[in-house]
This record gives sequence, structure tokens and C-alpha cells, in this order.
Amino acid sequence: MENYEIDKIKDSIIDRIALLVTSTSDIAPIISGIANAVRMKRFRKRIDIHEEKIKIIYRSLDMEDYEFFAEKIGTMVFEKIMNDHEDDKAEFLILGFENCVNNDIKEEDVIIFYFDLLSELRVFDLKRFVTLSRRTEEAPVLPLEGIGQTDYKMFIDSTDTKLYRLGLVNLSTTWGGEINRLEPITISRKGNAFLDFIGV
Repeated sequence: MENYEIDKIKDSIIDRIALLVTSTSDIAPIISGIANAVRMKRFRKRIDIHEEKIKIIYRSLDMEDYEFFAEKIGTMVFEKIMNDHEDDKAEFLILGFENCVNNDIKEEDVIIFYFDLLSELRVFDLKRFVTLSRRTEEAPVLPLEGIGQTDYKMFIDSTDTKLYRLGLVNLSTTWGGEINRLEPITISRKGNAFLDFIGV
């Protein structure tokens, strides 16, 4: 889309909001409409990126499994893809879906538990978790550009604490409650089961 068209759409939205604000005190309906339109556009983009993998998953379904995997689990996965704030989370959600189908995982409570856990983690948390597992050749998570070492350490510590709180890693702490970086962080039994679920 040309910049001119994007600007026209943006101006139109601003005009509609301004008109609504001057005519009524309730702007919730139009804001809700805009939010839904943005969410749908984002959802389509995420699905387009992973379209081939999704088609492969659906083609692999047997007729007797179609209702469970396609309608029940697939619908839940696509809702999570639509509602998540991070584009890259879609890849992990689809990996989990693919793993359920390929390994014929049908314990609904377990599936919901793991997908809820996926929703709770940010993409950075997941990448940090995977690199800690050493299950892949992926390089260690590096400091983000423009963030000082002290800020970065706080960011990593926060992520590691979150992984620990969720029971995905084992770590030791100092007397002051800080993470003891002299001791290695290891993946817990629950963490390994979660990695198995997302096919890492």
C-alpha cells in the first residue's frame, strides 16, 4: 500500500474519532471497531506467513480426528494467534499444534495447560528458555542493541525469574535473593515436558 493511501486511512480514522467525540461522550464502539480491524489485519498477516505449515497440518488429519484437532484445538490455537501481542509467538503456537497432531496428543486438559503457558510467555522468554535448554544450535540470547549491560542484566534476571516461577527451570539464588550466576540454570522436568510439547 502506498504511503498516500495509508495516510488517507489514518486521517479518516482520526476524523471519525473526532466526530464521535464531539457528538457523544461514548467512544467505546468506534475504538472497539478499530481495535478489531487491526487485530484481524495482524491475524491475516500471521496466518499468511505460516500458511504452508498450517495446510500440511490439516492435510495430515484423519477424518476421525478432524473434529478434535481442527475444530476444537485448531480454533483455540488460532484465537491465541489472533489475540497475542507478538507476531513471532505464532510460530511457537503452530509448533505446539503440529506436535499435538503428529504425536496424537488428545489429553485436552494437558493441551490447554501448555497453550495457556505459551500465552503467558513472551517471545524473548521462549527464546531464552530454548537457548538455556541447549536442544538447538541456536546462539545464546545476546544483549539488545542500545540497552546498557546493567539494564540488560535486569532484563535477563527478570526473564529467568519468570521461567523459575513457572517451574520451567531450576536455579540457585544468593542470600540477597539474586540469581547466582556462578551456578548453571538447568531445565526442570516440567520444562523438558513443555519443550517436548512445542517440538523443540
